Amino acid sequence: MERLDAPNYIQHNPNIPQGREALQALVADLSQAVYSEPGLIVAEGDFVAIHGRIRGWADESQVVIDLFRVEGGKLAEHWDVD
Repeated sequence: MERLDAPNYIQHNPNIPQGREALQALVADLSQAVYSEPGLIVAEGDFVAIHGRIRGWADESQVVIDLFRVEGGKLAEHWDVD
């Protein structure tokens, strides 16, 4: 995750802890049953939106939209909708 996330990574989901280290810990603790099936990916300027499905995070699969702001080739900020 260090190569993907900016040092000052900002998380806008209130259910996910703030900061790069917190995100790294969360991802490290995820079950191997959790996986993402990206569908539509749209990028404009410094923003990338991914519409897809997450399986294994909850009892039912979830359709989600993740929006990232990219800075210097790394993920600097994240918003999501599920």
